[in-house]
Amino acid sequence: MNHIKLVASDMDGTFMRDDKTFDHIRFGRILDRMKQAGAHFVIASGNQYAQLRLTMEEFADRVSYVSDNGAVVVHEGQQIYSAHVETRDLKVIYPIILNDPNLFTIVSGLKAAYIKKGSVTGPWKSLEPVLHHHFPCLEEVEDMMSIDDEITKASVVMDERKTMHYGQALAAKLPDSVRAVISGYGSVDIIPNGINKAFGLDILAKRLGVAKDECIAFGDASNDLALLSYCGCGYAMANAMDCVLEIADKQAPSNNDDGVLEVLDQLF
Repeated sequence: MNHIKLVASDMDGTFMRDDKTFDHIRFGRILDRMKQAGAHFVIASGNQYAQLRLTMEEFADRVSYVSDNGAVVVHEGQQIYSAHVETRDLKVIYPIILNDPNLFTIVSGLKAAYIKKGSVTGPWKSLEPVLHHHFPCLEEVEDMMSIDDEITKASVVMDERKTMHYGQALAAKLPDSVRAVISGYGSVDIIPNGINKAFGLDILAKRLGVAKDECIAFGDASNDLALLSYCGCGYAMANAMDCVLEIADKQAPSNNDDGVLEVLDQLF
């Protein structure tokens, strides 16, 4: 497996344990060995770049990022690509998601993340600590259409038992230029059509001169399907959704068993 030049990993449910921790010492040693082997580590996540940098802490400048489900690509601290949802599409999307009391909406931009002012009430009050973890630059706004930012995605949160239902229902109502992707149980991302983690990774891989068969990836949710299929070898976590387990080339231990690090310890 000496031909591996790029390792891409999802974060939540994959690289991170359920308690949002990872083994920093072990990962640091793996990164050192990967560097010696001429290999790159990439975080490929639906989360915002700002949040991913904070999560990686002391490793923030030693890894690359495909964030916002492929809409933002950052290498060596420099943004090398970004995509956004067009204003005309936002005018269609916002009434669909903002007027449904069963959905809570967070909009991600290049500058910050945004929620409607006064929306963190009632059943959504419990989201407050989660919001501040996932969106360190969070602003409350009166009018979503007045946001002065390029919107990379809109995320909707719902009863996790109804994730598939809402994912399918949203997909049927959205403009053709965007699509709904299940990013985990209880959340669906609305992103520009044609944008996914594989798209973002391809931009980075070409920048680095790395071929698809020199890449491996790890994932657990349906927004990882394109990523795993793109790479020469795709690993599904033991805790992955059935659709991910079905298409993956190999299986890694669960995220709570440090599955990504277990595999990388064997490969490097």
